[in-house]
Amino acid sequence: VVNGTYVLPILTELEEYTDYLIEVSANTIIGTGPPARSYQLTPQDVPNGAPRNLSLSTTNTSIQVNWSAPNADDLNGILTGYIITYYVYVIDTKEREEPINTSSEDDQTFTLYGLQEYTEYFIS
Repeated sequence: VVNGTYVLPILTELEEYTDYLIEVSANTIIGTGPPARSYQLTPQDVPNGAPRNLSLSTTNTSIQVNWSAPNADDLNGILTGYIITYYVYVIDTKEREEPINTSSEDDQTFTLYGLQEYTEYFIS
């Protein structure tokens, strides 16, 4: 209460998936009383960083995709997996077919099998 009006403070610019200690104390003209304490974990959010160290190994009909996890500071929560998207570039027009999504839970390597020989693929 400030000047007889209840004030609801809003904490802003908090970081995702971070544990905060919130303390509230009563105050009089004589001093400040003991604090009430509460711990609050902010919600998770999408990662800020991409997987690192992406590398590819190819054969005539397969591509092995290898990567490292994003930096821990960029996760904004608990990492639950990866999505590998790939599609074929259509020769001469550079148009693309519909993307194909493949998920990989905990691994940091995945092999795409049954690909067309002599075909250019885009992988993200």
